Amino acid sequence: MLSFFLTLFQALRVQMGVAFTEQIIQTFLSMFTREQLAVSILQEGSSGSKVVQKFLKILQVVVQEPGQTFKPLLPSILSLCLDQVYPIVSEV
Repeated sequence: MLSFFLTLFQALRVQMGVAFTEQIIQTFLSMFTREQLAVSILQEGSSGSKVVQKFLKILQVVVQEPGQTFKPLLPSILSLCLDQVYPIVSEV
């Protein structure tokens, strides 16, 4: 499923618009809680890590979009990466 969304964001992020993109990103952000991330990264082995990596790649595509279109999503994305993902990964 994340592969589909990654391809979608890579090809059509501008055409999808900010509102739809924000809705999808917020849905994913709510699914990837710190506890869920810890389980995915630490306990599920490489398959769980690959899911998190794919999600981070989606976020990277959104953040790298030139201009101001998706900048309102940046605080939520940075918070997830710095407050939730980094502490888990730094322990490994």
